[in-house]
Amino acid sequence: MPDDDNLPTAAAVTLRAPPFSPLNPSMWFAVLECGFKASKITNKLTQFTHAASFLPLDVLPQVSDVISKASTSTTPYEDLKTAILSKLQPSIATRLKELCSKDELGDESLQTYCIA
Repeated sequence: MPDDDNLPTAAAVTLRAPPFSPLNPSMWFAVLECGFKASKITNKLTQFTHAASFLPLDVLPQVSDVISKASTSTTPYEDLKTAILSKLQPSIATRLKELCSKDELGDESLQTYCIA
């Protein structure tokens, strides 16, 4: 019988993530990565698994190609992040058009529309 004291152990980690925001996915990833750091999650496949599990069902089809290739990728988390940002992050041109089409800014500041 093997000596259980010499077996590697794995700790279960509870990671909380904010709700995914398709309006600002880069901020969602920044907060998620803070959680990875605080929880000492450094393995890229584990990061991918957490990130993918937090995505809403309507976003998953947009990144299904990345999800299906995750087990063979050397950078699954980065692949997922890049795919989501490229498909969902509004471009600067889109933000400027939105700003210019507003009649009034009201309480909103220009910075709301210019965050990259």
